[in-house]
Amino acid sequence: MSLISVGSPILTINHGSTFMVTDLNGHIHHEGHQGIFCKVMWKLSSKVGSLGV
Repeated sequence: MSLISVGSPILTINHGSTFMVTDLNGHIHHEGHQGIFCKVMWKLSSKVGSLGV
């Protein structure tokens, strides 16, 4: 299932675990938060202890 949404001033297209963020003309600019992305979910084990940070 795909979802298209328009915000100010971006266009977002979602399809499954992949999504694209562009300007309202469909162009991707290197500055800012635009591009093609894949949603990644990391599952950490409940047995992981402190990272010592």
